[in-house]
Amino acid sequence: MNAPSMQVSTTDEARQMVVAPQATGLLEAISRAASDPAMDMDKVERLFKMHEALEARQAETAFNAAMARAQARMEPVLKNKRNEQTNSNYANLAAINEAIKPIYTAEGFSITFDQGDSPKPDYLRLNAYVMHERGHTKQLHLDMPPDESGIKGTVNKTKVHATGSTNMYARRYLTCMAFNIDTVDDTDSNARRREIGKNVDPQRRREIQENVITEVKKHIADGAINDAVLALENGGLDGPDEWTFAWTFFDSKERSAMKKANERMREERKKKPITEADRKRLEKKITGLGLDRDAVKAHCQQQFGKEHFADLNAEQYSALDEALESMVPAQVIKSGSVSPVAATPAAEATPTDAPQDSTAGLPAAPSHEDAGQGLPADASTPTDVEIVADIEGWVKRKRFDMAYDLCRGIKDEAFRGATKKRIDTAKGYVDFKQSDGSTT
Repeated sequence: MNAPSMQVSTTDEARQMVVAPQATGLLEAISRAASDPAMDMDKVERLFKMHEALEARQAETAFNAAMARAQARMEPVLKNKRNEQTNSNYANLAAINEAIKPIYTAEGFSITFDQGDSPKPDYLRLNAYVMHERGHTKQLHLDMPPDESGIKGTVNKTKVHATGSTNMYARRYLTCMAFNIDTVDDTDSNARRREIGKNVDPQRRREIQENVITEVKKHIADGAINDAVLALENGGLDGPDEWTFAWTFFDSKERSAMKKANERMREERKKKPITEADRKRLEKKITGLGLDRDAVKAHCQQQFGKEHFADLNAEQYSALDEALESMVPAQVIKSGSVSPVAATPAAEATPTDAPQDSTAGLPAAPSHEDAGQGLPADASTPTDVEIVADIEGWVKRKRFDMAYDLCRGIKDEAFRGATKKRIDTAKGYVDFKQSDGSTT
């Protein structure tokens, strides 16, 4: 049983603990009344019927709640078989059970069948019993003529085979009726989802569909597109395979709405004022580069119309951070008191005697914001390799705070540990040089 199912079970147990005392309390009262010789037994019998009615009502309530949860997680089943006689597609019983059985059993349901007497002459009746662990059972039935002839009316089965075939048809229809299951043709979109899903673990596919997609779809249905985007971003999707698999559940209209909302949210994030921690980093960098604080503030006023660093938004902060190094006076760079970061290519800014594995093959500094990356155009998130490339850019600029922040986003544990060790090595080298009185 997967994790989401365990959560459902725990929730159901908690609900039983709340509801059960009502029936239990009444049963105890009946027991005490029955042990009293002066008690009218007709009253005891009426109390017992009240107890039975209460238990039945509670069981039916639990049944309905569990059915609602199960159906909320059930997707249409792909038609996987072809009927050449009728020139149509259908989903066989095995495909239906494979798709929905893990869901309904996790909610405490089971389904069984038997035959009954049909009031229609020469028809077969199949009964279905949908049972729930709390004791409520729902019965359905279907009357069908024996499937003994082909589409042209020619008898092509024995009576035994016809009965078996009819039962199989009826079980398929009754199962779909019981859980309100739709079957759909294997269109290009569904085929693509199935193909992409091969790269995602089956249990993980169920988790994505049951947890992430269900929540996102609910927000979309409520018209809360921003919440849908956030639910998808925070859904724990790992790597392009999971993102692309999740993306196949949305039609073109839903995708377009979420992409537009995501772009809008990213722009809004850029315009939000920087945090106090960002302001302190900026002040520290200005001091470390030996710059005139008033001159930097004048630059802010001229470029962004902002007098105070705290008034900068994320986009302006990033632009100023890039510009600071170019503000270092040439004579200061020439004297060697400040590292000529902006005056030389990134690879040359790395200490020649630094550990080679800490900066080998470093790309340019990152150009994207660290927020709002949940819905890129290709419906994937930055891979671990891309994150590491960005981290190494920050390491070259000695922005170890940013490097550590990004490192926490690496999914692969071993890769994350190795990357953190490289950041530690580079930072340790810089700290050592600074404490030694030399420059980096």
